[in-house]
Amino acid sequence: MSATIQPVKPDHALPMTQERALALANLYIKVKDETKLRSILSWLADHLPDLSDGQIGQFLRLAGSAGHADLVARGISQAGTRMLIELTLAMALFRLAIEMEDKSLAVEMKSALGDRVAPTFEAQFRIEASLLLDGPHKALELARSLRKRATSPEAAVQSAQLLIDTGQARLASRYLRLCARRWPAAPRIALVLVRSFVQAGDPDGGLHWLEANEHRLPAKNVPDLRRTLLIAQGQIDEAMKLLESEIEAGQRPAGDTLLLQIYCSKGCLKEAEEVAAALRNDPRFPKRKGAHFGISVPGVALNELRLYNLVKGSHSGALPDPSLTETNLHAASVVLDQWTSREASQVVRADSLSRNIFQYWNTSTRPPELAQIMQTWQNVPGWTYSCLDKPTAKKWLGDTFGATHARAFVLARHVAEESDFFRLCRLYHSGGIYADADDMLTGDPNDLVGDGQKLIVYREPLGMLANNVIIAPPGHAAIGRAIDMAMAALLARDNDSIWSKTGPGLLTRAVAAHVQAAPEDAATDTIVLPQYRLHRNVHPHMKLPYKNTSRYWNSQAVRQQDAVSLALQAVLDVPKMKIPTFS
Repeated sequence: MSATIQPVKPDHALPMTQERALALANLYIKVKDETKLRSILSWLADHLPDLSDGQIGQFLRLAGSAGHADLVARGISQAGTRMLIELTLAMALFRLAIEMEDKSLAVEMKSALGDRVAPTFEAQFRIEASLLLDGPHKALELARSLRKRATSPEAAVQSAQLLIDTGQARLASRYLRLCARRWPAAPRIALVLVRSFVQAGDPDGGLHWLEANEHRLPAKNVPDLRRTLLIAQGQIDEAMKLLESEIEAGQRPAGDTLLLQIYCSKGCLKEAEEVAAALRNDPRFPKRKGAHFGISVPGVALNELRLYNLVKGSHSGALPDPSLTETNLHAASVVLDQWTSREASQVVRADSLSRNIFQYWNTSTRPPELAQIMQTWQNVPGWTYSCLDKPTAKKWLGDTFGATHARAFVLARHVAEESDFFRLCRLYHSGGIYADADDMLTGDPNDLVGDGQKLIVYREPLGMLANNVIIAPPGHAAIGRAIDMAMAALLARDNDSIWSKTGPGLLTRAVAAHVQAAPEDAATDTIVLPQYRLHRNVHPHMKLPYKNTSRYWNSQAVRQQDAVSLALQAVLDVPKMKIPTFS
């Protein structure tokens, strides 16, 4: 238990404790009171020796998110004096080393911190650190060398998650079903097992397993598992009922982001507003997320629903106005919901599709671990492969489409916008398969494609079309429409979010507009499949080390200052003391 310490300032009504100070710091971040936040963090810094390892980890997170590098450095220095540290603090320190973007420092920190974690958790630390530093494939190799078999539920979960992260979700499912028999009451095993079913593209199999084994699991964990599988299947109404009952029972906060997204997808504006208000008033909601909520995916969905309700007025039942479908995400989702052909028949092997696979990376050099993932798409028998970078893509656009398209590409505000625009143009011209560079091919491209004359896109459970993998014949009308919309936004230097301007939001609106404008054509030239179908052949968005740095286009990491680097270096200077293992 933390000792009671007299308050630094006389205006505190209650005696100050470590727990209360950390709670106040979270609150001050929420209400954006920088003066009080600095004061309470300084108080905590003065009492660092009295903080537990877990509390120091919280302090590092709070001071880092507030941008106080000097206080982060003091927290690191205090942690460095402790010869034996908990796993959570070791990982917090290692993440700071990763953020420094100095590979040699990170390698040394991995070794030094591994020597300070209790032997029981040393393997777990080294494997988790390897995942951040070297990627999932190297981490899996290390796990296999350190452990011949899982001796605890935690070790089993770590190994299974690495199998999922390396695109072996089916193997992870088989492995975890065995582990679930050995440790039937371990909630993390069931959670990761359900995740493996979804990643393998088999949510139906997950529900069958859950129904057969529900009686063995802790009752409080079952709703989470069932909801995950229902959402993957597209059974949103059932998932919504489960969430509402959990919130009513006090098991989840009223400001639940998932429920907000579900309400938006269902068009329930009043309920969505109530959840959004509860979310903003929750002191646990990070300040940075609150400041940028309007451009987050849930924030965009809420704003689009608000606009939709303003424009549609009292009309109900009929499809939205076509001009609204092109400009409003919720209107586009309504059109896709009402399009009866969206659950098209089973995709069959193609003989006439253009056998092209292409990707985009803005530079000619690529992180080694990314190149390994891209390699899975190369040298596929019967398929041609190409990957263009920014200079070659710009030249190709100019040569193929003309100066205006090339100019739109150059005017992209971000590498993601470049990639979004280029993939549309390349698909329209040449057809074939586009895949993001961090998506790993785990199956056969022939199993992805249709009869060669259809656009194939994958719809996320809550309504939007993903654009990380797109399959299309040359000249498809929906892709042409998407190019026109993206080019207009790029040339106008629109300030919209990337997601809406050129990404999944744009693709959703373009395909919905095509479906609405030419329903008979769409019935024969467009297939919209549930997202889990993609997972049967592709593992999207691989966890790769470069994503943990500020160089990643969608990174949340912040480059730390020199004071942090010096404090981390000082940790390395503390003499090693390996804790003995007793047999």
